[in-house]
Amino acid sequence: MDKPVITEKLMNSYEIDFGKSRAVVNEYLPSLTKDEIELNRMTVKNILAKVFGKNAV
Repeated sequence: MDKPVITEKLMNSYEIDFGKSRAVVNEYLPSLTKDEIELNRMTVKNILAKVFGKNAV
């Protein structure tokens, strides 16, 4: 699978621990409002919590 080409500027990069697993999160300078960004963050965290188990977050 080819990696997507990202043309936006990298804004922040951090790691999140999910139990015994770790995920790297890269945030790029968005063209979204702050509310849209927060909604997207909550959506991603909920999806990762479902994937890695309810005790992950």
